[in-house]
Amino acid sequence: MAECIFAPYIPADQPLRFVYVHKMYGASTVTKILHDMQESSRADAAASLVFAVEARVKDSTYGCCGAVVWRMNQRIEELRKQIADLDKQVYWLELKMRETLTQWPVVPQSLICS
Repeated sequence: MAECIFAPYIPADQPLRFVYVHKMYGASTVTKILHDMQESSRADAAASLVFAVEARVKDSTYGCCGAVVWRMNQRIEELRKQIADLDKQVYWLELKMRETLTQWPVVPQSLICS
């Protein structure tokens, strides 16, 4: 008996994943998708299908697009905070550099070797 094509990608201990994928795409469609691609790409494809279905279950309006947009917005906020922290560091380093430069003695032009 041939092994179920879903088995390596949707474990038996996670039956809801199979139910969701089956309900949204249909088992025959997913079987065809997985059969028609290289075996090395099947795990990523199955993970993408599961991600899309689970996102649709959580957010029936925006689905996986909503999940991706939400994550991107989180990342944007993280990066904004990092930029603000770096701006503060640059400010303090520039201030320290100016203080250091003003403390150096001025060497008269006559003492500079040419």
